[in-house]
Amino acid sequence: MDVKEFGKPWTIFKFNQDEKSFKDDSNMLKNLFLHEKVKDRKVIVFSIVGSFRRGKSFFLDYCLRYLYANYDSLNRKDANFKKDINWMGHKNDKLSGFSWRSGAERDTTGIIFWSDVFLHTNSLNEKFAIFVVDTQGLFDNETTLMENSQIFALSSLISSIQVINLNGNIREDELDYFQFAMEFGKLARKDGIDSKEFQKLVFLVRDWQNPDDYEFGEVGGYKYLNHVFKLKENKNDELNSVREFLSNSCEKLACHLLPHPGKNVAGRKGYEGQWSLMDEDFSFELFDAVESLLNPDSLIAKKVCGRELSAENFFVHIQTYFKHFASSDIPKVLTMYKLLVEKDLDFLVAKAFKIYEEKLATIGNKAESEAQIDEFSKSSKEQAVSDFKNDRKIGDASSIENAQNNLNDMIDSYYKKWKATQLKFLSDQKAIEKLKTYAGNMTQTLANEHSKNEANDKKIKELNIKVKREVEEKARAVTSLNEKLANEKSKFEAIIESEKAKYESALTKTKSQNSKLEDKISEMTSSIDKLKSRTYEQSSGFSASNSMQSSYCPPNYGSSSLYSEGFSQPTRSYSSAPSVSSVRSSSSGSSNPWHQQQRHFSSVWSGMSASEKKSAGGNFQTACSRNYRAKK
Repeated sequence: MDVKEFGKPWTIFKFNQDEKSFKDDSNMLKNLFLHEKVKDRKVIVFSIVGSFRRGKSFFLDYCLRYLYANYDSLNRKDANFKKDINWMGHKNDKLSGFSWRSGAERDTTGIIFWSDVFLHTNSLNEKFAIFVVDTQGLFDNETTLMENSQIFALSSLISSIQVINLNGNIREDELDYFQFAMEFGKLARKDGIDSKEFQKLVFLVRDWQNPDDYEFGEVGGYKYLNHVFKLKENKNDELNSVREFLSNSCEKLACHLLPHPGKNVAGRKGYEGQWSLMDEDFSFELFDAVESLLNPDSLIAKKVCGRELSAENFFVHIQTYFKHFASSDIPKVLTMYKLLVEKDLDFLVAKAFKIYEEKLATIGNKAESEAQIDEFSKSSKEQAVSDFKNDRKIGDASSIENAQNNLNDMIDSYYKKWKATQLKFLSDQKAIEKLKTYAGNMTQTLANEHSKNEANDKKIKELNIKVKREVEEKARAVTSLNEKLANEKSKFEAIIESEKAKYESALTKTKSQNSKLEDKISEMTSSIDKLKSRTYEQSSGFSASNSMQSSYCPPNYGSSSLYSEGFSQPTRSYSSAPSVSSVRSSSSGSSNPWHQQQRHFSSVWSGMSASEKKSAGGNFQTACSRNYRAKK
């Protein structure tokens, strides 16, 4: 896992070599401590201090791996976070996080915060914010004893779990660095704070050489720590006082003994943190040490004056510590303690004042007189002052008295404004009551007027009902009439359509008949013209020789039935046609041989049966000639 996907180191307190002073950049932490998801959580600060080039940052980077695998964080984007028991990652993964490197040169300077915050909620639903802090290596050839003391003291003040990284064993000179914290604790106990000012102190002993006496791990470390802290009569008072202070000022002491990491790790510049190159017993003890320090049951919240603070409140303390440590070589314990007393009393005053405000807020606008307003304020003030007095406090009587006077002044100032608001509210309430009375009278008057108008309203209502009924009846009648008219219209339109269709059909039929009639008239006209021509030829033949061929029988022009039977018209032509006058004169006489022959043939044809007509082939001329010759 590359933890730099989520955060990076922030140097907050750094030594300036040119100016030989520390630079305070604690404002960089504002976005972390005052973040909406962090500010109301209790604070856990996990830090490590110790000699330079002893693997502090290396150990802390494995702690980051564990934290990201087991806790949610502020910068994590994965909403479906799940714990990962294989938190050490792949055996060949490179280590990332706080800067570190193998070798003899110093790599970390100042006090460095990790820019991400880990979020934890325990089984009691208490919410915690976990901060991780690295520190500059002590006892190098570039920093003085005073500067080392500043780093050590400041780290102790801000941490709830502080790991002291040691090499080989716990030495007396390293314990001497607790002098500042020891004096601080003495002042706290002098002012009546019976709680332990420091939460958890862990000695991490590297390259432990005596596993036969005390085995590796936490159990062996606990036995070794008891041996070291055992008070002895032959020890001088100063050494015994350090042991007494650590035992009396820390809620919990612990120790872990780690073996040497192996020749492939220690001192090699090309090594990048892969646990596959570690000796097996070292990687096992490293795994166990990190889990025992950072599992949920081992976490301890930071306390100031015996109280757990929210991240928002603790940020004020951090800024105060850093500011005063940066202003001089090392602030006097008494000066720092007075600042702590001042901040603590300010916190208690603000807490008590908030109780007063909340109490008045619950009362709201229930007061009915100025006397009740005063009584409400008095009872609320008594409760707030009582809460302030009952809280544990540090500082002398004068400081506490001044803080209480400050609380009284704040309450009195707030009360004047609150009372003015309440009195205005009472005045407004009286005006509202008057308006309510006036409104009640007006309401009664309106009610009376309303009762007078109810009778008229009733009559109007009845009339409206009657008119409505009449309108509805007429509307129904009109609707019925419209329906009848619509039905009649439909019938009439159907009749018109039917008659129109009949007319068009008859018209079409008539046009067809007229067309056929016109065709017959045209045909008959053509036949008459041809007959006239033939008659003329026949008349000319009879008058000249009177020798018409017996085989020809002219058609009967007076009977249209001859052609209707399908017989063809005669096709013989004559050389010349008779004049109309000669034809008429000749046809009027009964002695005209041609007319006699025509009448005879017509009589014969009419007397013939259908079979005889058929045997003649439908030929009028042939039939007549056969019959004529037979009879002759």
